[in-house]
Amino acid sequence: MPSPSPARRGPRTDAADTRAAILREARRSFATGGYAGTSLRQVAQRAGVDASLLSYYFGSKENLFTAAMELPTSPREVVVAALGAPRAQLGAALVRGVLTAWADEESRLAAQGVLQSLSTRDDFGETLVEYAADHVVLPLAAALDTPDAIRRATLALTQLGGLAIARHVIGPEPLAAATDDDLIAMVGPVVQHYLTGDLTATPGARPTS
Repeated sequence: MPSPSPARRGPRTDAADTRAAILREARRSFATGGYAGTSLRQVAQRAGVDASLLSYYFGSKENLFTAAMELPTSPREVVVAALGAPRAQLGAALVRGVLTAWADEESRLAAQGVLQSLSTRDDFGETLVEYAADHVVLPLAAALDTPDAIRRATLALTQLGGLAIARHVIGPEPLAAATDDDLIAMVGPVVQHYLTGDLTATPGARPTS
């Protein structure tokens, strides 16, 4: 087994690559050990850098966690990209965007680290609500521009977030084995109903005579 590379000390000229390597290993550590089980020294060792660099770039474990919590593909970016679709296809576009954004390992690790770490913190609910509001609910509601836009965007978030976690973090069968197109066909109309449909009616329900 090869010995680890000597840790490098002090600011480096390849700062962007160094910071990215630290964040990558931080996400792995938060995903496997949670917030309490992750230390700056541990992350530094895995990233092959001196622990002082973590303090230089992030200042504290709290700041490192906040930076690592930013997923490689921001949920806001997914929403903004989906908003380019016609209004009647927005639900399908959002589902496709979520499935695509969470498909790579880096995103899965970030999501797992966020969920595991936040679940052990006293501010779990508050932090998660703020994150979801800033990245998904508010930009989506602004695009809908209706009196009940916040409610509609929040309902859509419950479907999109649940699908992403079930598909890429928990991975139960047969959901994990389903194709993206299958999931878009099944979940897209539900999200679309939340965004533009009659919220007093059940999606796909036939009117009673």
